Amino acid sequence: MDSKQSFERNIDVSRPINSAAWARFIFGSFVASGVVLLLTLVSGMVTARVLGPEGRGILAIILTWSGLLTALVQLPISDAIVLISDPKAKSSVEASGLYISRALSILLALLCGVIMYGAMSGYEAIPVLVASLFAFSSSMAGIIGDVYRGILRSRGRFFALQAFYVSQPFLYCGLCLLSVFTSPTVNYFVISQMVSIVLIFIIRAAIISIPVRELWEWRIAQRLLAVATPLHVSAVVRMFTGQADRFAVVLIGLPEAVGQYAVAITLSSLFGGVFSTAIRSVALPALVNRTDAELSRIILRVMRLTWLASIVGTVTTCLFAPLAAPLLFGKAFVVAGTLASYLAIAYLFTPVKDVLFEACKLASLNRVIITSHVIFISLFAGVVATQYRYIGIYAVIVAFFVANSVSLVYVSERLGRLLPAVRIRNWILPTFYTLSECFTIFAAMFGWKR
Repeated sequence: MDSKQSFERNIDVSRPINSAAWARFIFGSFVASGVVLLLTLVSGMVTARVLGPEGRGILAIILTWSGLLTALVQLPISDAIVLISDPKAKSSVEASGLYISRALSILLALLCGVIMYGAMSGYEAIPVLVASLFAFSSSMAGIIGDVYRGILRSRGRFFALQAFYVSQPFLYCGLCLLSVFTSPTVNYFVISQMVSIVLIFIIRAAIISIPVRELWEWRIAQRLLAVATPLHVSAVVRMFTGQADRFAVVLIGLPEAVGQYAVAITLSSLFGGVFSTAIRSVALPALVNRTDAELSRIILRVMRLTWLASIVGTVTTCLFAPLAAPLLFGKAFVVAGTLASYLAIAYLFTPVKDVLFEACKLASLNRVIITSHVIFISLFAGVVATQYRYIGIYAVIVAFFVANSVSLVYVSERLGRLLPAVRIRNWILPTFYTLSECFTIFAAMFGWKR
């Protein structure tokens, strides 16, 4: 079976969908993403104003290391549960997933705690024991919590998924706001993050009650591991490429520079993320016309919309970030506004590349995705290594832009051999039709009539 046959096989163009249900789910996902973005902004403002650049940098270092360790040890059992979900053995699949996660969580979480202890031993501003305990608890909650997410997805409880998605940042934001009545240190915010993660994890575990010992099966557990392992490798590689700039800044930058960069990321997400997230959560499911046989044209439409959204977000960030940084985060973060503008330009092609990756998955071109990641990491590391001594932290931004651009060209041209419509020359210039279609999608989502 060639790639084109595989592509057509992976999309069922005749399957009917419930438009009302899709609209509710898409709108709910968009609202939840917007709420999380707002909560992240508020908590970021509080931590930046209270801690200053250096303290905010140390907090960012802890959160970055913890996120990296959790991603490394967290098998995507949730995806495996959805992929092999069998109505006749649904309870056994869910119980087996929980059994695997519980068996692995303690050992892997302890390993994360030990690694965090070594990573933070050089910082005197925060006891390494607090950082290690945070890494242990967040990784354990992440490993088991991922299975709970998979169970909710397989049961179709999307409202519960969105509620839990919002609840953790909501609780953390509330604890951050309480800090204005005290004189908190980095310890307070680390412990607040840990409390919010663990509390939501306990609530989710109480809601989803499964008799694991009675229902789990070794055969099903093996199937889950077989499905989750390759997904895990792909997810880890993609995580490294998507957050390569953050890891580089944490490894080579001083805490104050890390703090400025963390605020810059928040600003670039605030302006650029709203538009690109809206398109990716709305356009992709809305535009896939199940009766349209020309699938390459569908993907091209999505890419044009995504590219337009990315341009709007980038221009907005470049214009307003330098003004918003000192206003929202304090005068100590003036540099973060400039960094956010450059970051927005570096991230310009990321939303479009995400769409191309999804198209490659549909066409079973996984090797193209892996090769693009290798190209990205090689170029990024090379530019940072050669330019950091000359332009400092800005070398990370330049490296991300160069690596992102080259890997995008590679993916676009390789996929273009199968689907010529997705080549760069076909979507790089936005059209009036794209503007009209963008308005139509948002009008339909909010119930407006043209």
